[in-house]
Amino acid sequence: MKMKAIKEAQNLDINDNCTTCGSTLDIGAVINEEDNVLEIKFDLTEQTELEVVSLVSEAQKQFETVKYNIDKSEHSLILKLEFDVAVEKMLFQMQKLGL
Repeated sequence: MKMKAIKEAQNLDINDNCTTCGSTLDIGAVINEEDNVLEIKFDLTEQTELEVVSLVSEAQKQFETVKYNIDKSEHSLILKLEFDVAVEKMLFQMQKLGL
């Protein structure tokens, strides 16, 4: 039943047919080992700084060596989290950001 609901919710322009199912793939072709910086842009609100502090704290709890940089402008804030390896970035994105 879930699959039917997913298909009904899809945009008609999307063709979601798997032509490579069962194929082998070198994972290095998908994950660039140098893709270890996660950049998140926030609109400035009263809660933005709390959100950023929380994300930095969560990242540092999970990955001790993560570094961060915050660029703040008049209307936005950009958080850059630098992980040691790309897989750490991917794990954090999936776990904390739901990507």
